[in-house]
Amino acid sequence: MTPYYPPHWGGLEVVAYHVASQMAKRGHNVNVVTSAPRCNSSILEENVNVHRVSVSFKVFNTPLSLEAYRVCKILAEHADLIHTYAYPVYFSDISKLIAAKRGIPLVLEWVMDPRESQTYKQSLLARLVTDMYFKIHGDMVFDKASVIIVPSEQFKERVIRYGVSKDKIQVIPCGIDTNIFSPGRLTTKLQKNTKFMILFVGRISEQKGLDILLKALPRVLKEHPDTSLIVIGLCDQMHFWRRIQKDLAMVRGHVRFLENVTRSQLISYYRAAEVLAFPSRYESFGMVPIEAMACGTPVVGTPVGISAGIVRQAGILVNREDPENLAEALNRILSEPHLRQKLSRKSLQAVSDEYCWERIIDKYEDTYQSIKFLR
Repeated sequence: MTPYYPPHWGGLEVVAYHVASQMAKRGHNVNVVTSAPRCNSSILEENVNVHRVSVSFKVFNTPLSLEAYRVCKILAEHADLIHTYAYPVYFSDISKLIAAKRGIPLVLEWVMDPRESQTYKQSLLARLVTDMYFKIHGDMVFDKASVIIVPSEQFKERVIRYGVSKDKIQVIPCGIDTNIFSPGRLTTKLQKNTKFMILFVGRISEQKGLDILLKALPRVLKEHPDTSLIVIGLCDQMHFWRRIQKDLAMVRGHVRFLENVTRSQLISYYRAAEVLAFPSRYESFGMVPIEAMACGTPVVGTPVGISAGIVRQAGILVNREDPENLAEALNRILSEPHLRQKLSRKSLQAVSDEYCWERIIDKYEDTYQSIKFLR
């Protein structure tokens, strides 16, 4: 049960897609119930039965579907367990009710804390609705779950603070397809007339911290004037865009914005960049640093999301909200080619060891097997 599923792509959808398809390839019978703009019949995708149900309405981008309950209830009659994503959300509530009624285990994958989102922090209505949900009903999903899967140790500590037993929590990070995200030779130079390329990938929003990078860039240009910053992402906060105009004016001519970049183009930019800057304030996943590292690109990033551990291991961690610290780390990487090569090798090894999907799916399968007979 997941609110969204490919072709809607995002961190949550990547996980749901790979878990479903890889488990099906291993011989398990997998049904996915997810939302769709219009109701479609059940279809088969890579041996996975995907049931796309109509959306009745949305609350803060959360799809609510009356049909989802009926479909899941029927499928659960022959299920060994229900795996639900994106707590707290309507689909998780449905899963809890049906799992309890059928007497089967519930696997809850919690990938985002709504109380850490910018919407929650900036909207009084969002805070009222979210807090009321947790107080009245939300925490019952925690109580019913046999296992709660979180993407990082950081998330595990957060769930424990909410009163959940640590014995119920399983840390399984998101995987990455290293056949697609990998080093490679570039046939053309993507950025002309500059020696170094700094890459930023993510939404142009306060959460992603582009403003911090723009404040750091003048310090970088002072030491490396032949440097360009490539920003790949869409703007979803116009007030934030207006706010960063003063910082943009200070580095005009050194920043280029790209939208609607294909995956193959994105991989080319990963491979071409000397360094990926990841100054995010908060992440539930934080897959961008892992994608860059899989392409052999060094990363300078903040300790957020699942990427914090691998950046600490094979990149350079910097403080949040600290342009000076960020500039210092970027200058160091641009100044030391041997350091770039060293971090590139360490990045490739760390991603291969910890984030290849084959290893990740082993953990999911072990988790499923451990609770299969908890009826």
